[in-house]
Amino acid sequence: MFESIQLRGIYLRVINSIGFYPALLVVISMILSIAFVSVEYLGFIQALKVRMAFFLVDTEENARAILTVLIGSVISLTVFSFSMVMVVLNTAGSNLSPRLIPGLVTRKPHQLVLGFYLGTIIFSTIMLINLDKQGSVSDVAKIPSLGILFALLMGLVSLILFVYFIHSISREVQVDNVLDRLFRKTKQGITEVIAQQAKSKGHDLPDVSHWYPLTSLSDGYYKGMDKSRLLKVAKKHNLTLYITIAQSDFVFKGQTILLCNEDIDTQDELHQEINACIIFYVEEYVSDHYSYGLKQISEIAVKALSPGINDPGTAAKAIDILCVLLIRALPLAGYTCIDEEDSEAPAMFCCEPSFERIVFDNLVQIKSYAKSDVFVVCKLIRSVHRVLISVDDPQKQEVLFLYMQSIVCDASAALDNQFDKAKIISALKEVQSTDPEYAEQLLKGLA
Repeated sequence: MFESIQLRGIYLRVINSIGFYPALLVVISMILSIAFVSVEYLGFIQALKVRMAFFLVDTEENARAILTVLIGSVISLTVFSFSMVMVVLNTAGSNLSPRLIPGLVTRKPHQLVLGFYLGTIIFSTIMLINLDKQGSVSDVAKIPSLGILFALLMGLVSLILFVYFIHSISREVQVDNVLDRLFRKTKQGITEVIAQQAKSKGHDLPDVSHWYPLTSLSDGYYKGMDKSRLLKVAKKHNLTLYITIAQSDFVFKGQTILLCNEDIDTQDELHQEINACIIFYVEEYVSDHYSYGLKQISEIAVKALSPGINDPGTAAKAIDILCVLLIRALPLAGYTCIDEEDSEAPAMFCCEPSFERIVFDNLVQIKSYAKSDVFVVCKLIRSVHRVLISVDDPQKQEVLFLYMQSIVCDASAALDNQFDKAKIISALKEVQSTDPEYAEQLLKGLA
């Protein structure tokens, strides 16, 4: 059973590797070059080459010179492009957040460009190898001129892709573009979870207090599950499961990861089969879960507030984006039902991060770093107030009020001049429209 866990982990590492698409395009180029060499000297191809002789190389010396220059030039483009990737990754890790690196590495357009470079090199090299092969054909036929023409076209496309690559890679490290991309992907992830929860509104989470725990057989960061396979296991054994761990939680071996309505802890084979459906790996991709997008936006804000970067404007923009996403996340329930359509009773429930945890994980650290910056403190108060206006759940309101109280307490201890405190008081007065009594308490705490 654990072989399937390893295979799943290898699969995820392969498809998320920077070399996945380049390797795929290299294989395609090799197959294409072999196909060109195989059909180059067929009768109808020879007739076609006579008609388009104006575009074809007719001497071995010219062909060798063209291919040699082409291979060297594309190798130079490849080296420069890979160097640019390393610069972007280093800049993103040092100025924004190291957690952005997996997402930048797996950007498909850049992988395809690098793969096309490598494919052009491989294709041209195979054409060069096949120059002046001995055979029964004429001297002109010994030159794979049609393949060389195609290699030249690939070289021209490589130049166009190089211009696109430089333009695109230079935009990757612009913080506005990074935040915008994270915002769109995170919003999409939240919308998908809300839609999935809406489909199963008729299924309430049963009382799991008497259910039986099932422990993990391995360590790692929980990044999801093989839903279809786990559903099949649950249906086959007539089980109902409740995943108790949230996305990105670190799981220790022997820790409870789910609750089951039947006691299956002694059934080793079934225990292993269920564990084989749980996915652990280190990297954090926004496409896996919206919580990773929230975390990365939060870390960009914290990094911007560090003394080495000192960019409160970026922090303020990240705070605005986070609060917009918090408003989007308000309809989220504490669990999600996962089952096939038209099923009478769901076989699996998944835990979702609570609103309190989302606020704690993504806003508390910003508060700690921003307490001595009156501009960012006021931005936090006003942004959280906008979230507060959208909340109609008393528990969520209490979470936001407590957070604002901690902002005021930290700022009051860190700021000692009346100008800064006056600015914070001005921001707090906006809260009075929501809850005058609580706002009064916050103002007293600042006095």
